[in-house]
Amino acid sequence: MGDTVFSAKIDEGLKAKFEDMAQSAGTTQKDFFGRLISAYETAQVRESVAQVKEIEQLSHYLTRVQEIYIGLVKESQDRQEADANMIARTEEEATRFKALAMDAQEQRQDITEQAGAQVEAAQADAALARETAAKEVQEAKEALARARDAQEQSAKLAALAEEAAAAAKAKAADFFNVGGWYQLKIELSAGDPVLVFPVLKERPDIGQSRRSGL
Repeated sequence: MGDTVFSAKIDEGLKAKFEDMAQSAGTTQKDFFGRLISAYETAQVRESVAQVKEIEQLSHYLTRVQEIYIGLVKESQDRQEADANMIARTEEEATRFKALAMDAQEQRQDITEQAGAQVEAAQADAALARETAAKEVQEAKEALARARDAQEQSAKLAALAEEAAAAAKAKAADFFNVGGWYQLKIELSAGDPVLVFPVLKERPDIGQSRRSGL
């Protein structure tokens, strides 16, 4: 490619700097300008490559972030499922415990009612036992009183019998003195029994004389 004249308006200081750089590089201004273009192109390529690498890294990071996010979402879903299962189990346990508590309460109520009925029955039995005991004591007292009355009556009758026997002996002696058949009947006071003595045998001497006279 042929050479051509290139001109551009630049600052005096920048022009001087360009000339100094070309001189320091030991080359002409034309070659140094070419080097500047090559260096710029190389820098552009490097920048493009760096941008590509940065894009790749960014894509890698984005993929990693996406994986992490998906993992977090899946973990959250698993946790929600586990929480739902735990809640369901907790509700089942709560329902079961509630049923057990209700059964226990009903059993306690039944036991309380049974105990109350037993206490009432025991109280009724005790009252009946006390009433029966009092009745039996009263009957025993009455029987004892009757026994004492009977004993007193027997003693009284025995005394009366002894008196009657003594009186009968006295009357029998009188009868023997006058001679003859006799029957002794003694009536005691009103309300007392009547003592009847059997007919006494005739005196042997009186009977014999009566038969001889006949």
